[in-house]
Amino acid sequence: MKLKSYLFATVVVGFCLGTNSLQAAFPFFESLEVRSGAIGLDRHDDREGMILRDNPVKSVLDRSELNLGSSAGWELSLLGHLNEKHAVEVRYFEINDFDFKTTREGIGGIGFPVTPGGVGIFGATSTADVNYTSGMSNVEVGGRWSFHEDIQLLYGIRHIRHREQLNGFVVPYGFVDTTDVTFRADNQLTGFQLGLDSLLYEFGRFRLEGLVKAGIFNNHAKTSYRAIGTGPFLGSLNESATDRDDVAAFAGEAQLTAAVAITDWLSIRASYQFLALTNLATADDQILGTDRSGPVTTATNTGECPIYQGLSLMAEVRLF
Repeated sequence: MKLKSYLFATVVVGFCLGTNSLQAAFPFFESLEVRSGAIGLDRHDDREGMILRDNPVKSVLDRSELNLGSSAGWELSLLGHLNEKHAVEVRYFEINDFDFKTTREGIGGIGFPVTPGGVGIFGATSTADVNYTSGMSNVEVGGRWSFHEDIQLLYGIRHIRHREQLNGFVVPYGFVDTTDVTFRADNQLTGFQLGLDSLLYEFGRFRLEGLVKAGIFNNHAKTSYRAIGTGPFLGSLNESATDRDDVAAFAGEAQLTAAVAITDWLSIRASYQFLALTNLATADDQILGTDRSGPVTTATNTGECPIYQGLSLMAEVRLF
């Protein structure tokens, strides 16, 4: 239903605004196109290490077990042609609700292996409800230069926000105490990128296109830790810590698109999407960076490299 709504809204925009009024509003463009639709991505991470431990120290949840799976979102882009050689483009997409949920039990207790000794409930058989969520948004503003009949050079700035949260709610059997622990990571990548967009094959109203782009970014990463306890034994637990760091990061993207022109002003585009990010802070990576031995501290670890791939389906409307 959402996909149908995106495609329908895109088509209706062209009719509602009207060609004459749009040309008057954007006199510096020879033509203007809008693309909108749905995007679905699957996430892959290469992780190792412990997320939850029991008492004595033994893993009951490893990072390799985290599978955030697939999620769907939406994308919108505007392409304005200044002349035959040059164009400007604005692109936005957002995809949220990557998630992983599980419940684990520890016979002698259960918790996160922060330094020293962990945080959770130890000394009694307990369960932990774990909820890991992640989301991403993307904004690009740039230009296109047609230096060849079938190839365009892409250039511009890009901002990617990548957010995560890991929460564990620990409850012991036979006691009223609880522990609620949360780790967060917020990455904001800003930088410059270059790329190529090429027409690979054309037959009648069918086009096959390939796109690659990559850039170097500054990742302003912020992380946090918080633990809150309830009950007669853990009611005094209320601690938190934050940290931030700026590191160089890389983002690379590739697309393979099949497009069919339904009319002179409407096309349908189906694409394979690939996106790789480096030097990100993830929520689970902050467990080992948290230290409770004195004043509580947490350190921002930015060593993760998630990979996304999937499909998108767009409607492209030439407004004038």
